[in-house]
Amino acid sequence: MIDKSENKNGYLQPNAQLKFPKINVAFDFDETAKKPFIRNSREAFLENYNVGNFSSNRLLASLNAADFSRLQPYLKPVLLSFGEILCEPQDRVRYIYFPESAVVSNLQMLEDGRTIETAMTGREGVTGLASIFNSQPASDWTEVSVAGSALRLNAQILKQEFYCCGTLQTSLFKYLGSYIEQISQRVICNNYHLMEKRFCSWLSMLQNRHHKNKFFLTHEQIARYLGVQRPLISNLARRLREARIIDYRRKEIIILDSPKLQSLACPCFHAI
Repeated sequence: MIDKSENKNGYLQPNAQLKFPKINVAFDFDETAKKPFIRNSREAFLENYNVGNFSSNRLLASLNAADFSRLQPYLKPVLLSFGEILCEPQDRVRYIYFPESAVVSNLQMLEDGRTIETAMTGREGVTGLASIFNSQPASDWTEVSVAGSALRLNAQILKQEFYCCGTLQTSLFKYLGSYIEQISQRVICNNYHLMEKRFCSWLSMLQNRHHKNKFFLTHEQIARYLGVQRPLISNLARRLREARIIDYRRKEIIILDSPKLQSLACPCFHAI
């Protein structure tokens, strides 16, 4: 089904009639526990959001005014829900996402059915970047790990503009290098580092990308990202709470002492 904002070829069309008042929006929600609140907030957010001359996504913010203005009419604000699957293995990547307050994870499935996170993307980067360099289908799951806002762009538009915008090329290549470095480091981390240090690194990475100290996550969900059993995560979380480094409630993790948490993280956090 073709989106109303696209033509028959799948290209997004700028809508000259669509003008939103520019306001500052602070958005945070629990996707599972506050559904009526989310529905109202979602409608208000999308109604009032304005893709102006600046985005809180750092990659977009690094573009010069001319290059950003070429993309601006095609950037669509969206709210991503926790657990939402943006892409599955063998899917054709139709859309690129520039997270603002959302955080997105890339997941692989292990032979025993467990999943494990291979990369995490927040406002520093973009998802689905490989699609502009080749036409191969996706090789992993792309899932929303922290609900929030993002800017969505048709992948064909980005591929087209990549060859026209100098600062876009520079920014995407720079991010691609750091993304590959993250994946390489995570391979080492997942195989050789102690689980407690991996857990601290993961929480620190999440905070670094989301810029908040509270996350709506359960121990079961964290275990999925780290490829372990839930009881292990519960035991580690209890130790950190006893040390007053984190706190947790039902479906909620709160970081109390970021410097201490980072000091307990494995070297991968600082390297990434």
